[in-house]
Amino acid sequence: MSPIAPDSELLRTEPGAPHTEAPLFDILATVPTILGHWRVVIGVPSALLIAALVFVLLRTPTYVATTSFLQSTKTTPGLPSGLSGLANQFGLSTTNLTQESPQLYADLARTREVLNELLQSRYLRSRGDSIVLLHELVPKNLDSDRRVYRGEQRLRDATSIVVNQRTGVVQISVSADDPVLAAGIANRYVEALNRFNLERRRTQEGERRRFLEGRTLDALRDLRSAEDELKGFLLHNRSFQDSPQLQFEKGRLGRRVSMAQELYTMLDRNYENARIEEINDTQVTTQVERSVLPV
Repeated sequence: MSPIAPDSELLRTEPGAPHTEAPLFDILATVPTILGHWRVVIGVPSALLIAALVFVLLRTPTYVATTSFLQSTKTTPGLPSGLSGLANQFGLSTTNLTQESPQLYADLARTREVLNELLQSRYLRSRGDSIVLLHELVPKNLDSDRRVYRGEQRLRDATSIVVNQRTGVVQISVSADDPVLAAGIANRYVEALNRFNLERRRTQEGERRRFLEGRTLDALRDLRSAEDELKGFLLHNRSFQDSPQLQFEKGRLGRRVSMAQELYTMLDRNYENARIEEINDTQVTTQVERSVLPV
């Protein structure tokens, strides 16, 4: 009689046979656990969804106001070519403002001088009241230096500046939680940049005017000296026509007077122009698009 195989041999499966009972068992085993914590499973996603909805509903809306400007084509009268080199020797600038790159204004708008002017200015808001921008952006519990520094950072972050190098148009966009405030800040940027350019132009014209004033006085003294010398020659040589040497001397003195007269006339004309430009308040920048209330 042949031996009977033990139970272990009868139940043994061949290697590689699929085993499908364990995964199904594992999934079913977790069902009681999930049902036992149904409040957590349903409550956590629901709470996150409600929190997201509340954040969206309560979040303060942001308004973006945009303005753009172009450098004015108005030119400042320059020095004559013969005097430009002399002015440069004295360290005086003779460059016209219209030759500057529009990138200058973008960089200037980010300087502390312009930002501080905007921060200390007062602006209207849509509800009818007015505020100082620094008080709106930075809490009052900080010391003055830290408040200004923090205000500059926040204003820079709220400002976007784009320069079109092809057309020369500079576009400034400002974001704020109030549409009237955003538009006011954007327009104030252009006002601050134009005021800076006016002051700098007056400084340049002041230097130019003082330089020309000194040269004009020197030219006038040279003219008077040449005229006196010619006058003295004529008084002492009434019959100079009879002498070739005296005729030559008279011609030389006459040419000296003519040259001195031309130089004085040219300098005096440019000096008068410089005096006018020094007090000229014509805007250097032209606002192409004034910022209106954003929607």
